[in-house]
Amino acid sequence: MTDDVSRSRPSVLAPEASGGIVAQDGFQYQSALISSEVPRLLRYDGFTEMIEESLGDWEVKVYVPSRGLGIHFVEFKNHQVSPSEFWKEIARFRATYEAAPGTFLRYELVCAGVAPSLASIVNGLERLRKTIPFYGCASSVAAASREEFTERVLKHGESTETADFLLHSVDIQTQARDTAEYAFEHFQRNASEAFPCFAELVVPRDARGSHDAVAQLVAHRRGQVILRRELQDAFWHQGVEAHKPVEAIRLHTKHTDCADATEVGDLVLDWHRVFGGNSRDFPPPPVWQKMVVDELTALARWVNEHGRGRRIRLTGHRRLSTSVAVGRAFPSVGGFTIDVEARGGVWASDDYAVDGTPDPWDVELIEGEGEQNAGLVVGIGLMTDLRKDVHAFARCALSGMSVLTLTSQLPLQTGGDVNAAVNSAKARIRELAGRYPGACIHLFLACPAQFAIFLGHRLNAVGAVQCYEWQTTGVYVPTCLLEAGSSHG
Repeated sequence: MTDDVSRSRPSVLAPEASGGIVAQDGFQYQSALISSEVPRLLRYDGFTEMIEESLGDWEVKVYVPSRGLGIHFVEFKNHQVSPSEFWKEIARFRATYEAAPGTFLRYELVCAGVAPSLASIVNGLERLRKTIPFYGCASSVAAASREEFTERVLKHGESTETADFLLHSVDIQTQARDTAEYAFEHFQRNASEAFPCFAELVVPRDARGSHDAVAQLVAHRRGQVILRRELQDAFWHQGVEAHKPVEAIRLHTKHTDCADATEVGDLVLDWHRVFGGNSRDFPPPPVWQKMVVDELTALARWVNEHGRGRRIRLTGHRRLSTSVAVGRAFPSVGGFTIDVEARGGVWASDDYAVDGTPDPWDVELIEGEGEQNAGLVVGIGLMTDLRKDVHAFARCALSGMSVLTLTSQLPLQTGGDVNAAVNSAKARIRELAGRYPGACIHLFLACPAQFAIFLGHRLNAVGAVQCYEWQTTGVYVPTCLLEAGSSHG
């Protein structure tokens, strides 16, 4: 990368940014391809808005947990790209990335093809992306493969830094044909993959109507921001709106630093650093606050500010503390509903118990002798009697506090059973908390994740909640502190 390129600052008035508007070159090609990608965009729950012909040919703003809002930057070429043009585009991508830190998340070059001498770069990049997750990102196979790719880039006279940038930040699509029929076929394929009901229920005439409505919106709003909601309304136009699925924001919690079984478009909460592994070696509370509580606070704020749906679909693995925190971030009082994976299906926070569902709890309360506002200890065990461990820890670390334990040996077999148990537990916790205004609840759990999520979801008006994780017999460590009023309705 030359010094003048590396020092340049991104500007929407720069020649590279405004050249397309002035020249009117390739607009039909890029607008058609943008329209064909809209169904895939709508599959990404973090997608917020887009613009054509600003700094780049196409920019897409997305929300990424832990990072916030960022931009995917796309350039279109309706011809075979030569080596000099290819490396010039990669240099421009790098320049914008380095000149505006934190603004751009990924880059993509969409073209009709590349020169034969670039095939080893493009094909190698695609192969790495598809196969490395199988071996694990830290494996010797991954390391050797990355080194081989770097050697290929160096043979083109480029740097190791450029090779790393390509690996981590650039996608290349080389089979984008410059025909209207290709764009429509691509639209249909993306629509069917993003929304299976589209392929099953929508007739070809209505599919063409969806495509044309999206294409018209994109063409008429060149150089202007188009919101997610506007693209949704165009895609699910009058002829197909009856087939529109119930919208749910899909959150996936990641507990390992290797590849995970996420679905395309999930909002991924990467919490592997707080998971602790089999040794249950947990980080100190400030790490939990930054990685879990602050991240969920920002995510809930984004959901509310952008008028997204109020249904959350949660997948993945996580500790019980983080399960409570997720429920607390998307509370029932805020109009949210949470769907959680369970054996045999999905349990929802709006599944209601049938009449006659028994109260599962054996209740034990030991009144404390300390200050009334010092705190309350609450231990809840389902199919596990945690009383001995909780009392042992409380005597050492939380002496003088009242201790409420709820235990049950009744299995929870449905979402309705979980919600009934949660409502009963919440009522007892609120009753005790009402006697000690301002007291922090110290929460200890041994239960299914679904219970922890729904408890956090409904545990409002009880003040601050300090969560704990079990480490070994009689030993717990503090994790998330959920402040009073930290729910986001």
